[in-house]
Amino acid sequence: MNRLLKIIKEKESITSEKEKLEKYKSTFTLEFNDLKNKYEKACESNLSNNSSFESIKLSNTNLETELKKYKERNFKLENEINIAIDEINKGNDIITKLQTQLKKIKDKLKSKTLEHDNLQKINTQNEKQITQLNNELKNFKDTIDQQNVAQDNLKKENDMLKKKYDELLKELNISREVNLRLNKEITNNNLDIYNTKLNPMAPTPNVLSGVNFRVDTNLLDKDLFTKLKANLKNSSIPNNVPGYTLDRFNLLFFGLINFII
Repeated sequence: MNRLLKIIKEKESITSEKEKLEKYKSTFTLEFNDLKNKYEKACESNLSNNSSFESIKLSNTNLETELKKYKERNFKLENEINIAIDEINKGNDIITKLQTQLKKIKDKLKSKTLEHDNLQKINTQNEKQITQLNNELKNFKDTIDQQNVAQDNLKKENDMLKKKYDELLKELNISREVNLRLNKEITNNNLDIYNTKLNPMAPTPNVLSGVNFRVDTNLLDKDLFTKLKANLKNSSIPNNVPGYTLDRFNLLFFGLINFII
């Protein structure tokens, strides 16, 4: 760019010098023409006046000498003008080349500017997408945290239900064992009653108050003792059981409660 400005200044200087030389040439041309006219007039005057022939001849010689000088100076000025024109043309060529290079640089700069703008737009879009993805990630993390909390609550509830299930299973096993024992006692009592009916003279069977009744206490804990006691106390006795059998059942029933407690 500096080189272009320098060449432009040189061109302006050469152009100015050319204009000065052309003016100088024009001035000398006018002077030459004036001298030529004077010479022609002097010749005419000299021809009409023979007495001044020598002076005219001398004047003519002087005029020719001056004319020769003017011609030489005019030739020199023309050469200088031609040289200046050549320099101007060279400067114009250089300026044209520099302008072409400058245009290429401007086009390249425009392309780079457009590319930079596109990259800036893409970067802005990427930043928006990153922000959106960060928000989605945050929401996803919040959802996972909520699911983890819900999962922990479900695990606690599951543990509580499992504990309750284990307790109910223990209670069920105890109830089954007690039921089996009671059914066995009732069956034995019914057999004794039936045997008494068949053998009236046979001695009355002894009522046992659950002395030989055994329950697996490993299946029990303190809370289950309380529940089983309540269940046994609230249990109903069949209506069709004879009084004799009912007495044995009550003795066995409450003997079992006392044993468990």
